[in-house]
Amino acid sequence: MKLIANTAFGLEKITATELEKLNLTPGAIDRGYIPFEGSFEDVYRTNLYLRTAEHVYIELAHEKITDFDAFFDLVHAIPFEDYLKTDGFFHVNAKTHQSVLMAERSLQSLAKKALLKRLTLKTNETTFIENGPKYKILIDMYQDHVRILLDTSGDALHQRKYRLKAGDAPLKETLAAAMVLLSRYQGEAPVVDPFCGSGTLLIEAAMIALNIPPGLMRSFSFSDFKNFDKEAFQTVKKACYQAIKQVEIPMLIGSDVDPKIIEVAKANAIEAGVDEVITFEVERFELKKPLKEFHYFFTNPPYDERLMTMKDIIPLYQSIGRNLSLYPNKDSFILPP
Repeated sequence: MKLIANTAFGLEKITATELEKLNLTPGAIDRGYIPFEGSFEDVYRTNLYLRTAEHVYIELAHEKITDFDAFFDLVHAIPFEDYLKTDGFFHVNAKTHQSVLMAERSLQSLAKKALLKRLTLKTNETTFIENGPKYKILIDMYQDHVRILLDTSGDALHQRKYRLKAGDAPLKETLAAAMVLLSRYQGEAPVVDPFCGSGTLLIEAAMIALNIPPGLMRSFSFSDFKNFDKEAFQTVKKACYQAIKQVEIPMLIGSDVDPKIIEVAKANAIEAGVDEVITFEVERFELKKPLKEFHYFFTNPPYDERLMTMKDIIPLYQSIGRNLSLYPNKDSFILPP
């Protein structure tokens, strides 16, 4: 079965490496899409384990199309009846670029008609109330090549469900995980984040160090598929829990100037189950004594006038440079503005 993990531009190689660690073979990267062959158990595993992907799709079709009749026939030939329940809500979204067929609404409408005609033909249902589970189908047309994708994830995978609240301009969980994975951090040394905000970077680092799969707390669209194997999914999920490391790791330390956001960070860490390995404190970085007990420096500092005035931002960044210059052998990863 052809599957696709999609991610933000620039993170594709990281996601591909994650697939390889799951013993899956990524294909050629295409505009944020990483294709791979897999089974339905692999659908379950990738949704649970991938830290930097946004969605996992089943690729239902991939062909060159230049007229609407051919597009309708392509969609109608897809065996939707194998995946979708007839009471489902069928949400079709289309995006097209550099193609003969540029009318996105027309593509959406035609795809929906073809889907319903197919279900009528194969199930003998004639009325579709669409008050059941939501199924997302993506029509992606680029340079006349159309991909028809069935979303197995539902909500984007960066929504881990541990972040009860967030501060201003929160860092997306997938990007935070990418920063940590790029650092090769595995829980072997202390970590500090002096601009921790709601704690996302430290929480993702702790989950990586303890091998906690990011999808354990959430649900997925595939559980509403007609061919969903609940027993197989529970077996995969059980293996996830068994793989979590029961070890002590050096403390991760986060600080921020805002007492309220520190309370949010603590609550998020508790929800993620990593509060015992993260310490949060209220402290202003410019007034902080030179850092000593750390090896990894992960942070996403304030970067524009939504969060600070320009008068404050310049000396803040100067203080970061001064502090880190004292420790040239440390590993620092700072998200640029």
